Amino acid sequence: MIARDILIHEIDPRHWSNLWHLAGLEQLLSPEPREEPAGAAQEGGARHGPVVLVVEQGKTVRALDLAARRAFPPPPWSGSGALEPLRRRLGAPWLVAFEDGALARLFGEVEGALRFGDDPWQDGLTVMAAARRRYGQDVHFTPRPFARIPVPRYAMLRGALDLLWPPGTAACFYLFEGRVPWTSLILARDASGEVDLLTTHLALAADQGAASAGSVRDREAILAAVARLTGRPVHLGFFATLDAWERALRDGEGFDAERDRGGLAVDPAPPWLRAALGASQVARTARGAASLFAAVAPRTAAAIAGGLRGLAAAAGASGRGLLDPLRAQLTELLGFDPFSPDSPLGAALAWLRRTAGGARGDG
Repeated sequence: MIARDILIHEIDPRHWSNLWHLAGLEQLLSPEPREEPAGAAQEGGARHGPVVLVVEQGKTVRALDLAARRAFPPPPWSGSGALEPLRRRLGAPWLVAFEDGALARLFGEVEGALRFGDDPWQDGLTVMAAARRRYGQDVHFTPRPFARIPVPRYAMLRGALDLLWPPGTAACFYLFEGRVPWTSLILARDASGEVDLLTTHLALAADQGAASAGSVRDREAILAAVARLTGRPVHLGFFATLDAWERALRDGEGFDAERDRGGLAVDPAPPWLRAALGASQVARTARGAASLFAAVAPRTAAAIAGGLRGLAAAAGASGRGLLDPLRAQLTELLGFDPFSPDSPLGAALAWLRRTAGGARGDG
């Protein structure tokens, strides 16, 4: 899905640096992990990000916290069956352990399966399939995400992307601060569906209307300039101020609120995204109507609420709440409890919030 001859040009260094900082990617690129003080890994100590253990001859010889870019005192190895309790004790969203040369064998298997000229997405699927095959032999991880879902075929992945972002269109992402773009990214797919252009706002410098854009309200000029630059219609555009982005990630309903204030806009929004945003608006309207009803008829609202609590109590009498069956099915399907704060999903959301809180960095 990435063209071999992709054109990467006019990359604004400040925008690129800010984009990497925003995504928290620089946290994964430390050349040397920092050593954690002794005792910090003990129960009750600091919580960890994703953890990697290297085990040789029944002993943990290396323990790495990928998010914090540090090594910490290796915990004792008690077998793969003890990994889940260890993960919970460390507060890690997931934990992987490689036993007795597993990494070398995994890399060897991957090298034999990779094909020159394959798309990077296909390469990623090849690595995932190889790791799946070694799971339970000398590679162990917990929780085991998507344990019951097979590794998707490349055609399935490509088909899903085509639905979300059709071939022959462009997309752009902008954050503004102080009346100037703080970061930007412009991508385009050719008619065959390959991403053949990656650039930033710098490529629009010669376009008078877009070059002076400094806020979400100026998005029409940017969209027109992107369409002229790429020769393709823009299918998806995201525009926000840096303040609105930070607030939106901190608040569960922040995207709706910031959109209403004018600090954030998704324009154009493809049909699937409009449906999602519409569902969110319906939910907010329903909550507002419920609050208004409670204010006008408090006794009736209290009676309804009491009835719902009674129903929930009855359903939970056997230790299961109303949502527990759905939660159990999702947990079985995904391989982890998506509602748990220490799940991979919870860790991803926490990662986004952390990067949002410190996004300004040096940019």
